[in-house]
Amino acid sequence: MLIDGRTTQTEVTGMSDSNLLNLRDIDRVEIVLGPSSTLYGANAFSGVISIQTIRPSLDGHQARFALDSGVGFGNNGRDDRSYRYGPIVGAHGEYGYGWGKGGFRLSVGSQYQPSLGFEATPLPKPSHRTIEKISGMFDVVQAHQKWDFRAQIMASAKQGSTTLFSASDVLQQDYSLNLNADGHDLAAAGDRLTINTWRAPTS
Repeated sequence: MLIDGRTTQTEVTGMSDSNLLNLRDIDRVEIVLGPSSTLYGANAFSGVISIQTIRPSLDGHQARFALDSGVGFGNNGRDDRSYRYGPIVGAHGEYGYGWGKGGFRLSVGSQYQPSLGFEATPLPKPSHRTIEKISGMFDVVQAHQKWDFRAQIMASAKQGSTTLFSASDVLQQDYSLNLNADGHDLAAAGDRLTINTWRAPTS
């Protein structure tokens, strides 16, 4: 999976992670089926999902604010006898300004997801989980006669707690910096910090 041409795979697990991205920052999603390693690298042997984010507007002021709500239900990919359900609420705001040949866009979003569930394995027991997430993106573009320059900074922080086995807190922070000129990456950097703290459950 790519976000604006840059892979989202983590160095530790090799799995794609989209925590940096807010759904309201997505402009379009392109799916390429079949082997594509020649164009996208060795990990694209079965296909590619390419996510393109919204580019800053080059004309005037833009501002938007939105509230989201929903309900989630599933089993987290675990045993079929396990399940989890709960509400999802979120807020998102953005502001942008364009000056003809360039512009910037600032986007910030948050999400709160409490859930109740039942874990069938390894020991049957009820479980409660809460996830809080905030993500932000700052995007700048500048057009010239022969090339276009784009700089992106994306960051997110996610905190979760669960009563499965014992109480736990997980704090995950991600950031990404991308510099691009005329479709070619000038620099890219990213990192992840995950902190796990365990404490005895309270009865």
